[in-house]
Amino acid sequence: ACIAFALGETTYEGVADKLDKGEFESLRDQLDKRDALGMLFWLCCFCVNQHASICKSRESALKPEGGEFDLCTCEGTIHSNNSERCEMNKFMDVMSLLSDEAPKYTQYLSHIIVLDPGLATLDRLFVCVEIHRGQELGLSQYALQRSDHQDQELLDHTRNNFDVQNCIASREDDKRDIMKN
Repeated sequence: ACIAFALGETTYEGVADKLDKGEFESLRDQLDKRDALGMLFWLCCFCVNQHASICKSRESALKPEGGEFDLCTCEGTIHSNNSERCEMNKFMDVMSLLSDEAPKYTQYLSHIIVLDPGLATLDRLFVCVEIHRGQELGLSQYALQRSDHQDQELLDHTRNNFDVQNCIASREDDKRDIMKN
């Protein structure tokens, strides 16, 4: 999705297909032509250690479609929301910092929301809070879908029936803390 965004695409299916086919040089050439090889991206899924907060949590082991994942057996220390070492509760602070610092390094800061075909992304409370915080900060926001063939009926239904109260979080503590703010 980051490569698709850098290429000015509104979907990421074409780029995903090229990556699957190993067409790396072609993508690199396209990025180079757009002077986009130096674009920087902060990806929360790689930059926030959620495992240190939800490991061994019975709540986090629940699959969205029902059933449970096997619980982790690592010996890592768990950091709850009130811990200084917890990274999940600092999400809004990081977004604010990036917004404040970005003008020093680049002309703009964009917020990219990558949507899965079933829109399960929008069921996650942290994602919805992130979108809201991006709006508060006045960030340019872009939603990238897998393809132009995304189910428009599903998109319309999600838009018209969205209720943050129905969003899910890995832990009930997270949901309670977020909802009180």
